[in-house]
Amino acid sequence: MRYEICGLSFQSTEPFPELPLASSQDSDASLRLRKERSIEFAGATIRSAIKWTLPNGCPYLVSSKTENGYLLHFENLADVFIHQSANEVVYAPKPGVPSNSVRHLILDNVIAFVLSLRGRAVLHSSAIVTPFGACAFAANTGVGKSTLAASFEQQGFPTLTDDCLLLESDGNAVYGVPSYPGARLREDSLSLLGAQHKATLSVAHYNSKRRLASGQFATGRHRISTIYCLERSGVAGGEPRLEALSGRDIFVTVLRYLFCLDPREPSMLVRQFKMLEQLFSQVRVLRLSIPDDFSALPNVHAAVLSDLRARSELGASAVQ
Repeated sequence: MRYEICGLSFQSTEPFPELPLASSQDSDASLRLRKERSIEFAGATIRSAIKWTLPNGCPYLVSSKTENGYLLHFENLADVFIHQSANEVVYAPKPGVPSNSVRHLILDNVIAFVLSLRGRAVLHSSAIVTPFGACAFAANTGVGKSTLAASFEQQGFPTLTDDCLLLESDGNAVYGVPSYPGARLREDSLSLLGAQHKATLSVAHYNSKRRLASGQFATGRHRISTIYCLERSGVAGGEPRLEALSGRDIFVTVLRYLFCLDPREPSMLVRQFKMLEQLFSQVRVLRLSIPDDFSALPNVHAAVLSDLRARSELGASAVQ
């Protein structure tokens, strides 16, 4: 079966019901996914690559550079091998791990790492499309970027992506490419948006989020006007606050939300830094601090749309 995600076509031996089938099943896919019982051909370990930990300090992902590519160990979930050519992914789930949990790892993590190995820039963010251009909400897990995008969708602004945003540039503008149609929301967000009675699926057995497939989802790439780096103010009530970033602050902040398979690989970093250089010259980057309660969402909508409208009236060349 052949699917498409983030502008990437892949062939899989297992179904991915979260994704629409590719429009054509005849042409060759640029990535192959294969499920195995174990991974025996990664080669000897050369060095460590990245490590992610859970909020409680326990390991979630430990990866290493090997002779033949990259080996990713998702603690108690699955082992994944990404071939150095970035055209093949082999994964071996741990016994008893549900298939939807494995698909979540692949769709929302592994694909971004494959694109990183190919030198592409993928931002950990949600994004929406407005009459004033598309904008992204970059944030760590749990800050509320998916809820914010879904609440904008309720107001008629299509969701471009829920969690991973592929960035492309033609030299004159930076564009966002959607990952796949769907949103992952917790029960309180579903209730707030009136979607708790709609058909949802579990994202993963270790995750309380539900996958909502219905809604307004943009297709194709859209020009990015602004990236809002989302933060919680730490207090309930109050107004959202926008703050312009510049210089080193922009670089450090955006780098925090960029998927990078191997921060110690120079060639990978050079390609991504070139994309960031284009990004910073063509897209505004602001810090958006939001209150800690859902009642502030209308004020957040107003602040973002007012800012995007002002940016549009000034002209796309006014980056900062």
